Amino acid sequence: MPSHREGFGTSIIEASLLKLPVLCSDTYGLRDTIIDGETGFRHKVNDVDSIIVQMEKLINDKNLRKRQGENGRQY
Repeated sequence: MPSHREGFGTSIIEASLLKLPVLCSDTYGLRDTIIDGETGFRHKVNDVDSIIVQMEKLINDKNLRKRQGENGRQY
């Protein structure tokens, strides 16, 4: 969820509920919705390269996606 600012990261919480790993901006309103590296990854705001790096980690590692999704559900 690339964003400049969010009031509350409801869609991130819903994705975690469904055991999906999360990729979101490191910005107000989203920081507390995940544990970086455990339930998903944060990326720098307005930094496309940062988003790509984090996406590639999830695309290339099925076990990481599963583990982060399960951790997100617990969180």
